Amino acid sequence: MRRLNRVEAPALARARAARAAMIGATEAMIADLRWTDFEALVDLIFAAGGWRQLARRGSANQDADRVLEDLTSGETAAVQVTARADPAALADCAARFEAAGLYDRLFFICHAPAGDLDAPENSKVQVWTRVRLAERALRAGLYDWLMSKTG
Repeated sequence: MRRLNRVEAPALARARAARAAMIGATEAMIADLRWTDFEALVDLIFAAGGWRQLARRGSANQDADRVLEDLTSGETAAVQVTARADPAALADCAARFEAAGLYDRLFFICHAPAGDLDAPENSKVQVWTRVRLAERALRAGLYDWLMSKTG
């Protein structure tokens, strides 16, 4: 009857509230990470999603911290991980990515954004700040890993 009347089951309501609390706690743990652990978190999230690292900064591409390949689709991505960025820094990185035309997409990942970081319209750029990172860390099963790094 609940489904017919579109009433959420109490267990589901509790689960949604618990998940929201976990995302909030995960965001707080991410905020407390040392830089090396933040970069390791990013690597673990991509690895859990089936992405393989092809290159790191210092290789042929100087504009990306990492170059990845999705093992299922063959899609390639440049990954830029930064401690702080503002909209101008994002726009500059996105413009360089688009002009180079080397990869299928760009992941712009920022630990502490200064202002709202929004990907350009109709672009191949994805922006990840703490909320998106927290959601992905939970999906990748990295909650306990984060607890061990911030404890």
